[in-house]
Amino acid sequence: MTAKIEIDGRTFAGSSVTIRDNRLSIDDIVQPGELHGVIEVRIVEGSVLSVESDRTIFANDVQVASAGETLFCHDVTGSISAGGAVIVAGNVSGDIQALGPVLAHVQLPQTRAETP
Repeated sequence: MTAKIEIDGRTFAGSSVTIRDNRLSIDDIVQPGELHGVIEVRIVEGSVLSVESDRTIFANDVQVASAGETLFCHDVTGSISAGGAVIVAGNVSGDIQALGPVLAHVQLPQTRAETP
């Protein structure tokens, strides 16, 4: 399973994404350079096995997701956690752990500019 992933204006293909301390890894391979400022992780095509970030995540379908900030997603087939809110457009078939509110079956913003 490979997804098209956009991060910080760059496009990648892979099945897992990790962002920690401004370093990006796709399928456990560290990518060159550091990420700075507001970082948007967007799964634009397909689905990924896991997304882990100390930032906000925008995702389509994921199996496991962990966001340090807010998590926006469509369907989750596993467990998700967030340091902020969890906003889901579709269904979650696992557990949700969030320090902020959990909203289900809502329309997701298309761009970061539309994020409340």
